Amino acid sequence: MNGITLLCPNCASPLDEALRCAICHAAFRHDTVSGAVLLHSIPARDDAGTATAWDEVWTARETAAWGSNLRLRQRRQLFIADRAATRVLEVGIGSGFNIALVDASRIESYVGLDLSLPALRQAHRTLSAVRVPHTLISCDVTKPLPLVGHFDTIFLFGILYQFERYVDILASILDRHAGSGTVVYGAEPIHAIGSSYRIERTEFLQFLRSRGDVRAWFMEGLLCRAARKLRGPNWLVSPLALQGTPSARRSPFAYYMQYVLQVDH
Repeated sequence: MNGITLLCPNCASPLDEALRCAICHAAFRHDTVSGAVLLHSIPARDDAGTATAWDEVWTARETAAWGSNLRLRQRRQLFIADRAATRVLEVGIGSGFNIALVDASRIESYVGLDLSLPALRQAHRTLSAVRVPHTLISCDVTKPLPLVGHFDTIFLFGILYQFERYVDILASILDRHAGSGTVVYGAEPIHAIGSSYRIERTEFLQFLRSRGDVRAWFMEGLLCRAARKLRGPNWLVSPLALQGTPSARRSPFAYYMQYVLQVDH
């Protein structure tokens, strides 16, 4: 299945082609609309389109086309221009519009995870439209991901700040699915709108820098960074003060309103 092996979310044993577990005898299924593998309990009413709490979260984040285009323009500032993604893991795939960030013709395998079945169905349409070979999975990302496979590119946009244990979740993903040279792109889980968690930036940086085999490019909101720096006097003296550390660079102020935080070993 596109170079990955699916695991039972209950006992972590490999699933057979019929999505059955020989160890704990659990059985799973494909969504008939998108072909997504359902490794999370989804009530039958969801198949009829009834919104769940996670569907509402996904729907609230999806905006008009101009909103998605704006986010794509912001996120393109993260990307390494001369590097092609071939094996992509996207945690929290949503509608799948991040496929526009990479060269679809170079993709060998695109694995997208989301808890929302409507989101996975839209992602299937998006990826199929550009003929990208893909595997979509509905699963609980707070636990070890129910698959075996390594990727050269990992997307973590709009997902980490939803969880208080984001460091444990990120560590599990990198331990199991990243290798030497893997590049991770995402949004820094600090003071995010809609999140009750307040993650220390220093802690986040220390974790990323501890991963010597992984390069990470994360976006951070400009207003959050500026508010933090305005509390100290250095910004009055040095124009570099807003950038914070040598590992950070700023995207054009007026256009993107974002910082790009690079952790590159």
